[in-house]
Amino acid sequence: MAATRLGAVSDYLLNLYERSAETGPAPYASLALDGLRDLTGAKKAWWGILAPSESGPRLLSSVRSDLPPAWEATWESVKNDDKLAHSLMRNPNHTFRLDSSTIPRGSGLIRLADGFDIRETIVSSVRIPEQNAFMFVSLYRGSTQRSFTSEDRAISQLLISHLYVAWRQNLGERLRSPRTIKSTHRAFANRDGQLVRWDEGFLRFVDRHWPSWRGSTLPPLLRETIRRSDDLTGCWIGQGKWSVRVEPAGLLKFIELRESSALDCLTQRELQVAEMFADGATHKEIALATGLTPSTVRYYIREAYSKLNIDNKALLASLVSGSRTTYS
Repeated sequence: MAATRLGAVSDYLLNLYERSAETGPAPYASLALDGLRDLTGAKKAWWGILAPSESGPRLLSSVRSDLPPAWEATWESVKNDDKLAHSLMRNPNHTFRLDSSTIPRGSGLIRLADGFDIRETIVSSVRIPEQNAFMFVSLYRGSTQRSFTSEDRAISQLLISHLYVAWRQNLGERLRSPRTIKSTHRAFANRDGQLVRWDEGFLRFVDRHWPSWRGSTLPPLLRETIRRSDDLTGCWIGQGKWSVRVEPAGLLKFIELRESSALDCLTQRELQVAEMFADGATHKEIALATGLTPSTVRYYIREAYSKLNIDNKALLASLVSGSRTTYS
């Protein structure tokens, strides 16, 4: 490997691990995949988690680089013709190559190759030890690009393990990051509601509210609430004694659970302003910290008072303090 290429690989790895400690999961997934795409000279890239199932490869998580939103749905419609996916499930921890010119014309993969200008694919994978699944990265070159070299394939195989380790570190940093509400418990799960990483309190919380729960897949009601949260990203959704908040996190969903609070009726911005106001910040200080105007800050405070059915700051402070109580 030439010194210039070796230096580029080294720079990518240093950035991959350094940014894992300081970047949120969603932007981190994008920068990691975009960096690998650029390093290998690919035109497009796809990073995800697959698991075997009776109906063929099951996509549990997915991040795209320079691929349109229609990509996943198109792949789902032809996945049983995807030789690479089947090869990876039989032989994880390997790198495979596919030249689109060798695909039989009757194969559904032609729709992917022709529809998204894919002439050549290399895909690497690594088994996820605690799950019956594996992480993969597919790199694509178009009709006007040269072919991938053996060195490109070797780099892809080398970096997939580092990508997995750095990604796991990134998730851990998010779980450990400071939280406004101390009683909040956190986890990451895939689109099937299967837990990937979590803090200790999360499992205790789920055990307390679902005593019969066992395994790594979240209880049905919690999974359904998370599924319905797509239109309410970042907002607390109350379900009786417990509330959940969900955010996109690259390959996964970031889930926060806590005991229900009167504050759950507030939007994320109303809650942010109300907490700062209850903590003693003035309208101008809140405006400066949030980028809002003082008049907008006053509007959010009035909205919070109305929704909470209160009329003074002391009651607001009491509600905010109560929501931060640590539950055992």
